[in-house]
Amino acid sequence: MVGPGRVAQSPGMVVSCPFVLAEATPSELPAAALLLRETLGFEPADGVPAWLMQTVSGRGGVCLVARDGRRVVGASFALPVLDADGPSLFSCGLAVAVTHRGRGIGRALKEKQREEARALGLTAIRWTADPLNARALRLYLNGLGAELVAYHQGLYDQSRRGARTPQDDVLFRWDIARTREPVAAVMPAGTVPVPWEAERLEHHEWLAWRHRVRDLVSGLLGSGLVGTRVVSQPERRRDLLEFRPAHDG
Repeated sequence: MVGPGRVAQSPGMVVSCPFVLAEATPSELPAAALLLRETLGFEPADGVPAWLMQTVSGRGGVCLVARDGRRVVGASFALPVLDADGPSLFSCGLAVAVTHRGRGIGRALKEKQREEARALGLTAIRWTADPLNARALRLYLNGLGAELVAYHQGLYDQSRRGARTPQDDVLFRWDIARTREPVAAVMPAGTVPVPWEAERLEHHEWLAWRHRVRDLVSGLLGSGLVGTRVVSQPERRRDLLEFRPAHDG
């Protein structure tokens, strides 16, 4: 548990945090589920139900909350999965209340999730995110050291209605058994521009960006590269997503 005071944000750096991180109690699960649904922009039918969170917690799943007093201001939820690489966690959502963003809560929740996964004997956490979500790309790649390893075109077009389509997602893999070496000094083999605040774009602009990012990212992944880092270009209100050769070993 992380109590009020200081939370490590990166080696040698600590930041004051007036919140507590902990496993969600059953009474907190409805608030956590609602926060996840609203943050992800899901319709009620698409949200993860609180009862499922409770069923999975303690059975290989990890449901965490960030508390500010008695209020749930952050939440994350992950399921145990088994794939070709063995058992791992698959994270189904990360959310922070609008009033509490920019305080490191999202990163702290992911780092707590990593602790829980290691305690379960796992070596990797996977999750998906919108490839036009520049804020998430910065956190996952720069902040955590995860890698963008796959692109899924129209992943939820048939199962989640009421959202802009196509609903493309990118897959991240976080190797929690090792610490990734800094990549800033290694020249990228390719870059892809990603706009800031894509959700505010008119649909035709959003769609043009979606297709451009899809083609470029899919091509770089197909050549054996992975996404490793984001570099901001504030003068152009966009980020550059950098790709490098996949980690060996």
